[in-house]
Formats: sequence, C-alpha cells, structure tokens
Amino acid sequence: MSNSKLAEVMGFPGGSKTRVDKAGDAIRQQTSDEECLKIIDEWRQAHREVLNNFNALLRARVKKFDKEVKVAQRQKKMKTICNKLTREKRLRLSQMDDVAGMRLIFRDTKDLREFRALMEREKRFMHQRHNQEDSYDYIKSPKPDGYRGVHDVYKYSPKQESHLRNLKGLRLELQYRTDLQNEWATTNEIIGQVTNSKPKFKQGDARYQNVMLLASELLARKYEPGYPNNKLKDLNNIDLVQEFKARNRDLDLTSLLRELEVAKGKGPIHGKKNAILILPSSNPLEIKWYDSGVNARKALFDLEKSRPDDDIVLVKADTFESMRTSYKNYFHDSHAFLKLINEACESLR
Repeated sequence: MSNSKLAEVMGFPGGSKTRVDKAGDAIRQQTSDEECLKIIDEWRQAHREVLNNFNALLRARVKKFDKEVKVAQRQKKMKTICNKLTREKRLRLSQMDDVAGMRLIFRDTKDLREFRALMEREKRFMHQRHNQEDSYDYIKSPKPDGYRGVHDVYKYSPKQESHLRNLKGLRLELQYRTDLQNEWATTNEIIGQVTNSKPKFKQGDARYQNVMLLASELLARKYEPGYPNNKLKDLNNIDLVQEFKARNRDLDLTSLLRELEVAKGKGPIHGKKNAILILPSSNPLEIKWYDSGVNARKALFDLEKSRPDDDIVLVKADTFESMRTSYKNYFHDSHAFLKLINEACESLR
C-alpha cells in the first residue's frame, strides 16, 4: 500500500493533530520515544505529497509567466524541526508552517511582485493563503537580522474526491526572493556552517549578525532602493560603508568566505531531479540522486537516522544549476555575494 493510501486509511497523518502535537511536546521536553518519532515521521512524510502537488501547480504558472524564475523545493529536516520546537516554546507541531517549502527566485522585485499578484488572481488555485498580504513581507519590513524576501503560507485544500483529502489543512511555505536577496540569505547560512555562530538563529558571536545586517542594507541601497531598513535609517551611505568595513575587518569575514572551497558536484544522470545534499562537518559535500521522490524520501529518513550529525536535505530542482543557485549554502558558494558587496561599497561611498 502506498504512503498516500495508507494515510487515507489512517486518517490525518500521524493519527490526529493531537497526537502530532503531543509528539512535538515530547521532543521539546526531551521525553520522546520511538513512537513519538514514528508519529512525526509519518506526519512529515505526508508533506511530500503536498510538495509534489504545489510543485506541479507552480511550474505551470511559471511557464505562463514567461520570465526567468528559478523553482526549487525542500522538506524540513527532522533536526531542524526539533531545534525550532525547542526555540519556540508555544509552537504546536501540527501548525508548523514550513515543514514543506517551495522557493521561487526572481531577477528583481518587479518580477517577484508581478508573479505573486498573479498567484492571487488565479481563481483555479484551490489552496488557501493562510496569512494576510503583508504579514510576511520582509522586503517592505526586513527582519531584524536584515533578511529580505516575501513568505506566504498556504493550507493544502485537495478536492473532495481526491485520495489525498485526509491531508487537508497541511501547510506549505512559499518563499519569494530576488537573486540578490538569495545571495545574502545563503551567505548568512554559510557563516553558520563554517563558524561557531549561527546568525540566522541569533546564536553565537553577535558580530556576525551585525555585519550581515549592514551587508543587507548595503545591497538594498545599491540594487533595490525603495525599501530601507528603518533600523539603519540614521546611517547615511558613507557611514554605512565605513561601519560595514570596520565590522568586516574585525571578523575578517570576506577573506574567510573568499577562501572557502566551492563544492563541486555532477548533475543528475538520465534526468533524475530528486537529490539529497549531505554536508558533513569536515568532509566535502555529497550529492545522491534518485529517480523518484518515493526512493529519495526513504533514503532521506534512513540517512537522518544513520548520520545524525550531518546537515542533510532533500531537494528537487529542474536543473543542476538551478539547484546550485537555490541552495548555494550547501556548496559554500558566496562569490557572487562578495562581488555584489564590493560593488555596493565602491558605489555608495
């Protein structure tokens, strides 16, 4: 019996929302057992069906849009789910928004806004946006760490006759970023991978958070003006450049990023589009390709159990280059970010 058919027989994946939430509470309280992990695994696996459905719908809309858009999907890692439950004490696991995620990367904010508006006008799109229009608009109002982009959360709404109707209400996050915003975000994650600090989660040395906040504003003022960060409004361009350079010298950050060896990798064989990226703490990136999502998902869960200390993610992209662009942090590739920062400093000073 397939996973989807099994889920239909059992009802809501994991048994019920209450069971999923209790399993999440056990993770948070460090009292989980094999049964809890089994419940979470089943609930997490069900999101793959949601991902596949959204993937097909989005690609059809991208084709109609007729402009360059990079599309990729990813499923949240078990370790990341556990960390988020620990950080956010009131979060119910069944309501976690970003277990399934799609990332759309555009050339500029104009294309981004146009496509997002097209999504809202599409009456045949049956899935419901859970948030208000500006709730997660981090371009108009950047996050405190400097993150820019737009997120929308959709509730999965299959047709009543669908064999996946038991998955109704599962959530998926759409991330909209420009190429520029993606360069900043992936570099922020690279810093978390190669240092003892994780600026994305406000952990470790706060100097990394500060220098990346300044970098975000530099890039926005140079390439995406019109959306200033109010937290830095008192800094004129010259002072902003000088402050960034002083913080950068203190950490020698750009030198660290420049010296990182960009991971190599080969594209899929015979059109395989499902890939697992494995980033061990000290060894080169590994890429494993799979001909089907079912096989890839099974391999992912096995790898997570056998290699708990490695950073592992299951992704899907049209091309190898699209995957490299969407998940540059796994390749330790911040060269474009460094070039953009250098150009912004030269221009704004």
